[in-house]
Amino acid sequence: MSGTNVHAILEQAPVSEPAASGPELTPEAGGLALFPVSATSAEQLHVTAARLADWVDQNGNAGSRVSMRDLGYTLSCRRAHRPVRTVVTASSFDELSAALRDVAGDQIPYQPAVGHDDRGPVWVFSGQGSQWPGMGTELLVAEPVFAATVAAMEPVIARESGFSVTEAMSAPQTVSGIDRVQPTIFAVQVALAAALKSYGVRPGAIIGHSLGEAAAAVVAGALSLHDGLRVICRRSRLMSRIAGSGAMASVELPGQQVLSELAIRGISDVVLSVVASPTSTVVGGATQSIRDLVAAWEQQDVLAREVAVDVASHTPQVDPILDELLEVLAEVDPTAPEIPYYSATLWDPRERPSFTGEYWVENLRYTVRFAVRRRRAQRRRQGGLLCPVP
Repeated sequence: MSGTNVHAILEQAPVSEPAASGPELTPEAGGLALFPVSATSAEQLHVTAARLADWVDQNGNAGSRVSMRDLGYTLSCRRAHRPVRTVVTASSFDELSAALRDVAGDQIPYQPAVGHDDRGPVWVFSGQGSQWPGMGTELLVAEPVFAATVAAMEPVIARESGFSVTEAMSAPQTVSGIDRVQPTIFAVQVALAAALKSYGVRPGAIIGHSLGEAAAAVVAGALSLHDGLRVICRRSRLMSRIAGSGAMASVELPGQQVLSELAIRGISDVVLSVVASPTSTVVGGATQSIRDLVAAWEQQDVLAREVAVDVASHTPQVDPILDELLEVLAEVDPTAPEIPYYSATLWDPRERPSFTGEYWVENLRYTVRFAVRRRRAQRRRQGGLLCPVP
């Protein structure tokens, strides 16, 4: 056996400027960031926080090349998360140091939580009604991943629905018209989920509420982004044709009691549309019947109100567009979800959704069983609820 030893003298690599990763957090900008701290015990958490505060004091001065954004990313995504955890918020190194000193001194704004598993939180994707003026403005500026995801959806939504989703979520007015509202909510939800994932946050399970199931299916991996956009844009475009059909109302009564009252009153043109919680229900149907019901419930001191919607979804009012919806979604090509998915559409929660055109027809037509699926997901995952809405 023989060989040759070779020595190579290399010149030090040139110093390069760090790549810009978005606007830096400053007190003037009012940008807050999360800085997680964890340890194996409550006592060790104090020690870890004090040690980190010392490091911040030494390295976070005005002339330092250390970025708060990079520090937050490192603590979130590049460090092990020990069983005893807390989090502090800050927009400057001085604020961060002070917050860490509070943790070290047992003055903790968010009490430590002891983690027993890494299954992740349940992510809930909302239905219509979660829009407001400029709901994506700050995220488009401050979150590069959010902005990039919206940019990827922009040309598809423009082609399918004929408007700029970037302008819609940035406008000072609330987006209106069901054919614009639903794609905009979808875009915000999918982009926000992508931004959360970029920080290392992963869902343990996913639930969608009505139209929110389209975004939920994309994030769960059951639909490609393009197919998800097809579903939401074509669904809402067809719904705009029947705008003004029917009405909906929210009432603080259990679903079974609402069904009993409809039967007792002999009302056949109103149905149970959404089971939102054990004590909150949405009904939909003929406009005058809905208004009569709201008036009757108000006389009984039951909290009820008509919901501002263009179309009474999850009622027979949408029947005229269902055949065409099935036809325009024939090319949707679903796959098995990568994340546990709790369908609010199917009768049997154990059944796996097909995510085909037939499923999205059922999603629009039938009752949203949100409360039951949420309880089931919470029991199975034992996690918190995170709503990727603006």
